[in-house]
Amino acid sequence: MKTFLTILLTLVSIEFAAAQKNAKVTFEQIKEQCKDIPMAKRLRVTVPRFSVTTSNAPYEFGGGLATMLTNALQQVNCYRVLESLKDTLDMDDEIRRGEGRFANKKSAAKKGKQLGAQVVITGEVTEYSVKSTGLGITLLSVGSNKAKIGFIIKMVNPETREVLFSKSINVEAKAGRGMSFGLFGANVVSSQKSDPAVENACEQGIIQAVEFLASKKDILELPDPSAGENNSSAANETEITLNNANFNSFNNMTAILSRIPGYKSMEKALADGVATYTVSHTGTADEFLTALNKNIGSKYEVTGFGNGKIELKTK
Repeated sequence: MKTFLTILLTLVSIEFAAAQKNAKVTFEQIKEQCKDIPMAKRLRVTVPRFSVTTSNAPYEFGGGLATMLTNALQQVNCYRVLESLKDTLDMDDEIRRGEGRFANKKSAAKKGKQLGAQVVITGEVTEYSVKSTGLGITLLSVGSNKAKIGFIIKMVNPETREVLFSKSINVEAKAGRGMSFGLFGANVVSSQKSDPAVENACEQGIIQAVEFLASKKDILELPDPSAGENNSSAANETEITLNNANFNSFNNMTAILSRIPGYKSMEKALADGVATYTVSHTGTADEFLTALNKNIGSKYEVTGFGNGKIELKTK
């Protein structure tokens, strides 16, 4: 028994030493590179898919890798990670619900506020294989399957379709029975096919992908990520409610709002004596209110203001 344990410990030590030697960078080291980047200065990225071009991989393999990479990028804080378009149904439903007559308009999510990705990150799985390499020690097998995966990662500018950077990543890994890996919280194969060697290879591949993507954060020549957000030259929206309104006052207020400096466009409605306007304009809501107050004359008065919303009533 003592001889058996000595052999086992020796084999485990060899495996651990080999893993440490092959690891070029840890996930925590990548996080350190980005810890001081303010949110407003992070480029906006999304990971819509990992397509699979090899017939050996399970059908769900690409989706699992995309989920793992999205999760990993969110954790390192190098970029602002946006949800992929194929997964926005819940958000779209929430916005539509907020526009309905049963919702509290002041607390509901507003349409037209979702951010766009400056970089689209895609992957293509080009290799997937699993081979048995068991050592066959009685009572406890320290052997494992050996998994090999390969994928190409690309960073694309969606505005110009230009491929900014790409990299081929190839990983070979194995793991003994009973071992599990869950660093990025996604099982990339179904429970019936789950293999620790595959999971290990995937996590190593994702770490390499994140390291590559993080290294490009400072050399991407794209517009300032904060452009279009919370600045006076960008289009902002202010909601105006006019109480005790009729058709004439509804149209009069429409004309007044369209003459405010910085006005761009509006959506409007009249129902049950309440007129509502959503106005897109440059400048802040405070500046818009100041200009509006100078133009409403004696027929209207401001009764409330806050959180980008203005309450008016006819006198």
